Amino acid sequence: MNVKASVPMSSVRYLLKAVENQGLDSDALLESLDIVRSDIEQNSHFPAYQYGMLYQKIMWLVQDESFGMLSGGKVPNGTFRMMCLC
Repeated sequence: MNVKASVPMSSVRYLLKAVENQGLDSDALLESLDIVRSDIEQNSHFPAYQYGMLYQKIMWLVQDESFGMLSGGKVPNGTFRMMCLC
């Protein structure tokens, strides 16, 4: 059985909305990762590997692991990793 891991496209759209809310160009972001916007608009699932790459790139661009979702300020890159190690 050959099953490929994927995530719901709603999760991808949520990330892109967070990018746009931060004032960044989501089209340039997608282009830098060789992701075609029409694939996001037409499909219901997104490859998990590409989602991981997108997630990491957004964290690096906004320098905030919470993508601005927390009202207390930015969560510096590496915070989640440190919490896991602890």
